[in-house]
Amino acid sequence: MAFKGIYSLQGRTRVNRSGGYQTITGHYNSVNSGRFCDNNVNTPFTIYTSTYTTLANIYANGASIYSNTGLSSLASAGFYGAQNGGSGAVWYEWSGTAWTNNGVCA
Repeated sequence: MAFKGIYSLQGRTRVNRSGGYQTITGHYNSVNSGRFCDNNVNTPFTIYTSTYTTLANIYANGASIYSNTGLSSLASAGFYGAQNGGSGAVWYEWSGTAWTNNGVCA
């Protein structure tokens, strides 16, 4: 069965309308925002949420992020961003249960 969706090049977001979840991809660092900004061992991530389609909207609305499409396992704590670090990259800090901070790499 094929899923219908919306694809965005800018936000690297795929909206899966028939699955009941949104898929968000980007880069992640579990250590700190400095290492995220320096692109020091950032890894690609895929997370899922029920409604929002960008990290900015997820953060602004305090929505939870999950590691599975069933939206039952919360994503790992760490620093998440659409870009892989570098100057101007926006990062969001997830505690494992809630969003706690965000910033922009210098």
